[in-house]
Amino acid sequence: MIKAIYGVEFLPKKLTSQIYQRSDGNPFFIEELCDLLKEEETVLIKEGKLSLHHPLEQITFPETVQAVVRAKMDRLESVPREVIRLASVIGREFLQRILEQITSRKEELSYSLEYLKVSDLIHQIEDLPELTFQFNHVITQEVTYQTLLIKQRTLLHRLVGETIEVLYAERLEEQFEVLAYHYSKSDEGGKAIYYLELAGDKAARNFSLLDARTYYRDAMELIDTHSKTKKLRCKRIEISLKWAKISHYAGPDEFVEVLETSMEYANELNNKPEIAHLNYWLGQRSVLTGNLKQAIEYFSSCIDLAEQWHDKALLAQAYTAIGRIYFFDAEYLLANNSLEKGFTILEELGENNDVAYAAGFLCGSYAYSGDFKKALAYGELAIKIAEKSGDLSRKANSLTWLGLCYFFQGTWEKCTEAYSQAIEIARPIGDHVAIINSLPWLGSSLFMSGNKEEGMLKMQEGIELMERGKIYLLYPAHYPNLGYCYAKAAMMKKAKAAANKGLEWSTKGMKGFECLAYYTLAIAEAQNNDSNTQLVDETIEKGLDSCRVRGQLPYLARGYFEYAQILFNRKDLQKAKNFLSQAIELFSEINMPWWLGQARELEKSVG
Repeated sequence: MIKAIYGVEFLPKKLTSQIYQRSDGNPFFIEELCDLLKEEETVLIKEGKLSLHHPLEQITFPETVQAVVRAKMDRLESVPREVIRLASVIGREFLQRILEQITSRKEELSYSLEYLKVSDLIHQIEDLPELTFQFNHVITQEVTYQTLLIKQRTLLHRLVGETIEVLYAERLEEQFEVLAYHYSKSDEGGKAIYYLELAGDKAARNFSLLDARTYYRDAMELIDTHSKTKKLRCKRIEISLKWAKISHYAGPDEFVEVLETSMEYANELNNKPEIAHLNYWLGQRSVLTGNLKQAIEYFSSCIDLAEQWHDKALLAQAYTAIGRIYFFDAEYLLANNSLEKGFTILEELGENNDVAYAAGFLCGSYAYSGDFKKALAYGELAIKIAEKSGDLSRKANSLTWLGLCYFFQGTWEKCTEAYSQAIEIARPIGDHVAIINSLPWLGSSLFMSGNKEEGMLKMQEGIELMERGKIYLLYPAHYPNLGYCYAKAAMMKKAKAAANKGLEWSTKGMKGFECLAYYTLAIAEAQNNDSNTQLVDETIEKGLDSCRVRGQLPYLARGYFEYAQILFNRKDLQKAKNFLSQAIELFSEINMPWWLGQARELEKSVG
């Protein structure tokens, strides 16, 4: 590399060794070090041969690449040096048009840019629609920027921001992110907050949720460091509610920290409407962390305040949220009642996005109780509304509900397609809850349809993400499903561990899956050579009783079927026939065709 830089065939070994030693093999460092030695005339090239002007022992090598760049900067002519320092404030890429507005040496700008190009510091990357340059290396820009005093940087960032506002006044939305950056580095805190919020709004509209969260969070942090005027506290609350709407997957500590600070401001200002909205989002987070009792308290406060202020939209959302809690508590009749209330108000208001949300939960609630006709209708409606509004996050989550219907019915191909599509939509927009919820169901669907290895991997991936994200609410649902698949794969130790973990979490969060956990434990125990038949019978009866109490017809039918298989293997054919008959009747009644087919096959053996 050094030979190529100098264009020679031979190099002194000690020189090569010193350069590589100092640069640690970093190509950029090597190139800059070689250029420095040549510019200082320490290295002389004549007729294709290299010689040293001084003995190697007398040469002082810069210790870091930053030192090399600073030395190169020091040798620049004064005006080009000032121009490149201004450019470093604009960014790695910079427009000549902006430089023209912030430099006091406009007449020398073209010469300076050409000089900097020849000096191998910048290069032109575009001439249309505007003349644009780029620093050759990001290190060059960073080191140049650091040569400016903090006071100078602050002033120049404000100047760049003001220049962009004037030059791009007709299409300012294109510059929101850039303006947010420059004003955040300036002493114009108000403008920084203004553009950070606009950049967040823009990112949210484009479903760049991670970017949106970052912009909103930066704006809030900036407000928290300023004197907390009434106006700024109100703005902080407003931005935090926007942030909450797109931050279902944020860590629990971060979520509470952001909203409790806003709640403190809202209480100080006695701002009842905002307190109601904050209660709503704190309730939502409590649901995700599995604290349903706390969630009910938040939502109840929200409903009381929403009724006082005649906020129908919020009232509908709170009813929907309470319905969700009944759903997670496996109280499906109560869930349907609250969800239908919220759904009706939302339809009246024309709040399509929230209608889709309520429809999704109605889909799930009816699916768990075995009314697949209503469940599929609500699921398809939710997807249709989400598609019409262009809300990708809502579409992904609506697909998870529709997938659940297919899962219960055993239509594995449709189920796999729904969850795969949900994940495909959710990944680019950063909707981690949709991804985490979809992966285990997808894996279970693949497993049940015969693709056991891939199915197990998907389930394990989803559960790993669920644990990492601390989405405790989903533990009671996904661990029993994983345990069931372990049992069917004859991995009995793992099956029992997963089922017991599901039972443990069902007391803290989502209910309705204890039945599957009990079935799994019974299946695993029945496979033991010295199995305790009384324990098997008692365990599976616990699952059946749970389904009967809650009206979970799909899981009740599956329980009858699983018990019939256990009894058949135990040679208790008459009892097996009785339970299988009940399974077949229910599978037929509520339309679970795949399971009905499995039951008919067992019927041939039972006789």
